Amino acid sequence: MAIKKTIELAGTGALAEYHVLRSAQVNGSGDVTVTVASYFTVEAFAAGKSPVELLRHPIVIRGIPADGEEPMKFAESMLVATAPPGAADLPLNEQPFPNRYLFAGGAIVE
Repeated sequence: MAIKKTIELAGTGALAEYHVLRSAQVNGSGDVTVTVASYFTVEAFAAGKSPVELLRHPIVIRGIPADGEEPMKFAESMLVATAPPGAADLPLNEQPFPNRYLFAGGAIVE
């Protein structure tokens, strides 16, 4: 599974539309830490190309999966969930790094 949403990558300014979760680690502190690899397109991913960017810092999601729920599926659904009011409007220097809501509104795809 992956996330489809066109975003501008902070490191390069390039647009990437296909994002693959590389890991989802459930922490004892009650959150999940995820790493994401971004590709220009699904075709680039399918062709085995390297990601345009692999987020240098993991995204931390508050909350943990329910018993029996797969951490990767939980993380994907949380990443595309609607951002709370005002969260996306914060100045860049006040946003969590990386922006926890970067993938909000994206679609989970095969």
